Amino acid sequence: MKLEAKTIDLSQLVETYTSDLYAWALYKVSDVELAKDLVQDTFLAAAEKWAAFQGNSTPKTWLFSILNYKIIDVYRSMLNQPTGLTKMDIGMKTLVLLITMTLFTFWGHAQTTRRANEVMGLETGMKAPLFEAVDVDNKLFELSEALESGPVVIIFYRGSWCPVCNRHLATIQDSLKLITDRGVSVVAISPEKPELLEKMADKTGAKFSLLYDKGYEIANAYDVTFMPKKAELLIYNTMLGAKLKASPLEDTRQLPIPATYIIDKDGTIVWRQFDPDYKKRSSIREIIDNLP
Repeated sequence: MKLEAKTIDLSQLVETYTSDLYAWALYKVSDVELAKDLVQDTFLAAAEKWAAFQGNSTPKTWLFSILNYKIIDVYRSMLNQPTGLTKMDIGMKTLVLLITMTLFTFWGHAQTTRRANEVMGLETGMKAPLFEAVDVDNKLFELSEALESGPVVIIFYRGSWCPVCNRHLATIQDSLKLITDRGVSVVAISPEKPELLEKMADKTGAKFSLLYDKGYEIANAYDVTFMPKKAELLIYNTMLGAKLKASPLEDTRQLPIPATYIIDKDGTIVWRQFDPDYKKRSSIREIIDNLP
């Protein structure tokens, strides 16, 4: 959902972006309570600065910039104390109550109920979350180490059960040399365990790294995780053998949007292909044309 500047109020910002901001804050500080405080502080700062917001960027980008500055301040000060409310006037206290009530709702449900068309993904210009994950041979891949050698193309895919994913990764493999000859490495990430990564490698002939996203940590950090509808689960499980859990209490029924990110050597996202329609994937031409 795209929100136009100056046509929304704070409650709409909170409702739309809380889960995204919280996922990013939690990834950066690894502390649930501190992440909550950072998100709350971000909205409070946005409320104070809203009149000066010119709309030169999207509200999401603007909110993330505020949050990132607050995360930097945390690391600078090394203090984990939430912002005090004693000096706020009645209007700001009401605002805090609104934010807090909304946050509690979203923290319990947002990450496990969002549909594909509600997920927005990290945008270009943002710093790519660093991660580490095991590959098909149970060897550890570290993004920070890979970036020391050059840019990295990151491809999220749903699983070895997905025919579109199979074709996409096979196409990437067919033209892999056109990418690697530019000093760029390629990794593909899914929530499947190493034994299924091996199955995917056999199907596609992939010689690039296939990584296991344990607990959806990487997909969550890049904001590409969504919950399929019941009808979709039925099709995936019965026709494609996905073996996704049917219970809403099981996190293992989540999937990543099949997005592609290009990360520059300095860790910045310089290009992305992101579409809730799982049939629409990045092409070799698009990737090559956008390599740094």
